[in-house]
Amino acid sequence: MPFPPPAWGTVAEEYQCVLAELSQEFSQINGQPFLDLLAHWGELIQPNPVASPICRDPADVKFIDCLLWSGAHCLVNLILPDYGLSRRG
Repeated sequence: MPFPPPAWGTVAEEYQCVLAELSQEFSQINGQPFLDLLAHWGELIQPNPVASPICRDPADVKFIDCLLWSGAHCLVNLILPDYGLSRRG
């Protein structure tokens, strides 16, 4: 099943963009299986926006919104240098 178009949601858009960038930089990375799982098992939600800034990076607020709305107990964040990877730039 192909991944839904970007209108599917901002978190999904970000996953799609980041995985595309990573696969261009690191040939061993193929994000499509993850995107396929997300498209099949994910749930599209429209959370209520957080009223005040709750993180340093405004681009990350969408993840916090989803975390709070879904009732999740944790948020996992991958920091590339911690895994021996780095972005060209």
